[in-house]
Amino acid sequence: MTERQRLLTLMKDDPTLLSRLLFVADAPVLGRVIDSPQRAYSVLAPLVLGQDREHFAICGLDRWRRVVATEVLTVGNEDFCIVCPKQIFRWALTQKRAVSAVILAHNHPSGEATPSTQDIEVTRIVAEAGRVLRLPVLDHLVIGAADRWVSMANEGYVTNTTTYATMWVSDKGH
Repeated sequence: MTERQRLLTLMKDDPTLLSRLLFVADAPVLGRVIDSPQRAYSVLAPLVLGQDREHFAICGLDRWRRVVATEVLTVGNEDFCIVCPKQIFRWALTQKRAVSAVILAHNHPSGEATPSTQDIEVTRIVAEAGRVLRLPVLDHLVIGAADRWVSMANEGYVTNTTTYATMWVSDKGH
């Protein structure tokens, strides 16, 4: 079987594979400016989209909203994923490059992007912890099927922190 035939077989078995490959083929993520939920989605979706279990990912940004690191923090089962503020902020504080804000994302394997009650509560708790630490949570994306996702900041669930547009940027030249 040729590589092309093998890829076509994989794509037939996994309809989300093509969209995930296209995401990965995009420009490198590190250094990319994240100034909207759509740009956050373009960075975090490849880490969680199309998985059969919940994956919880994080993106660390520097003070100019540039991506300094991304990672899948936890993998759960088909219904939920366990994550706690300590885990999120330990990750942010131990990166090689300084993280000044974070964006969170997790998938719903069902394909439904509506935030659950637990999603809303975890987001509220983590955003409050970020406020106390002065390491803001800018957003938490809930990603369902390809092109089905919700920005919890846009929905009003991330209200006690800085937004994409108003995040402190002291030097417009960067």
